[in-house]
Amino acid sequence: MITMETSRCAGAGLGIALLAVLLAVFLAGNATPAVLPDLTDGGGGSFSPTGISANQTFKAQVRVLNNGSACGAFWVRFYASTDATIATNDRVIGAVQVDGVASFANRDVSAAITFPSNIANGTYYVGWKFDALDQVGESSESNNIYGLPSPRLIVVPFKTRVFNPNPVNALNNPSLRACVRSLKMRVRAADMEP
Repeated sequence: MITMETSRCAGAGLGIALLAVLLAVFLAGNATPAVLPDLTDGGGGSFSPTGISANQTFKAQVRVLNNGSACGAFWVRFYASTDATIATNDRVIGAVQVDGVASFANRDVSAAITFPSNIANGTYYVGWKFDALDQVGESSESNNIYGLPSPRLIVVPFKTRVFNPNPVNALNNPSLRACVRSLKMRVRAADMEP
């Protein structure tokens, strides 16, 4: 209940006008302003593996916390950064869509992304941005980006192994020569058994 003593005020007319506005807002049913969604990091983020090459699977687990009303679908984008400050101009690892988050709740988000080939070899910090495409109108857009201080992601060159069954190459390899000798000895011993 709002009470206001206006008889002792010089501006009694102003007090009555303010009271009339408050009463009108209350009667209109808008006494409580709407709370917008507010997506932020809920802690517990992780990724694996810590050493990766192009075309391998990058896995991440993050928790989004919604400190406001329920929201619809949005994207979480993962980044590789050369410094501890994650920004949208860092290298994009990939993204995953989230269906939404209930009011004042959190939601675990898992991603399995094919690691891109356009991220150079090196050591990176890993981070993410909730609502990466700005699909959700939020009370604060400044708390959507989060980065892990550790572990760091190490991007290494992708190496292919070529098997060459050329017998000349096998004979030039000392360990393979020893294997061949051992096999020959076993065959000879087996031939001598009755």
